[in-house]
Amino acid sequence: MSHLIFCVALKNDDAFINGENTVKGNKSLGKNHQPKVKSLYKALKLLDYFDEEHKELGVTEIAEMSGIIKSSVHNILQTFECCGFVTQIYGSNKYRIGSAALELFEKYRTSHHIDYRVSESLQEIRNKYHVNVYLGMRNEFEVIYICAEVETKNSGNLHKIGAKTPLHCVGLGKILLGYSEVDIREAFYKTELQRFTPYTICDQEVLRKEVEDAVYLGYAKSNSEYVIGMNSVAVPIIVGYEPIKYALGVSSNEPFSDFDLKKVLAELREKSKIIASLLNE
Repeated sequence: MSHLIFCVALKNDDAFINGENTVKGNKSLGKNHQPKVKSLYKALKLLDYFDEEHKELGVTEIAEMSGIIKSSVHNILQTFECCGFVTQIYGSNKYRIGSAALELFEKYRTSHHIDYRVSESLQEIRNKYHVNVYLGMRNEFEVIYICAEVETKNSGNLHKIGAKTPLHCVGLGKILLGYSEVDIREAFYKTELQRFTPYTICDQEVLRKEVEDAVYLGYAKSNSEYVIGMNSVAVPIIVGYEPIKYALGVSSNEPFSDFDLKKVLAELREKSKIIASLLNE
């Protein structure tokens, strides 16, 4: 019933379906990756507004942030509430993310074979080198962090499951960008690259050259490009003959010396093979 309500609510709102409202995360995509049901895409993207700085949001706030009219936002949130993806706070007009999001993520972990053995591999690297260790995957123009074992929290909220960063400012993103489909890669190079620190690479051609070098070398680095003091290195995870979707990386408060880089890369490559075998089960 909730799905029917959702569809009717969207169908009755031509402005919502046909409008060109700017929704968080709705960046230029390759023509082969455009959403087929734009109304559903825009509705689901409203969930992105719930983040570290906005744990609780009301209809008016989301409407102002998204540019979608309040009646449509209200209908969508009520439908999400029926499905458990948001919950209304008792005695308040605000909403927060609901338990269905966690249940969906657990289903994702199960279907992709991301179990305790993956976490153990990350923990071994963390304990051996005293670094933060991440398993990430590319989703369009972003890296989503799906598993993390941290030594320090110098990298913002990246220790949290579901955290995201653009591709151009971290090692995980650069290596995943390098192994992405040509249309995705070329579309990304045409976007305006967001600056996070004075060291963020915002020149598309400079980034292109660095990504090409990363693919040639088999690893990517970043140095204070997303967070000052966060220096990272990452390698791809190759699962059979499938397109590369995952990468394994570490971050440290200190730049990696050539000697340390060699040791860390050897460890990452060894663990990436173990994780690949688990993801391929």
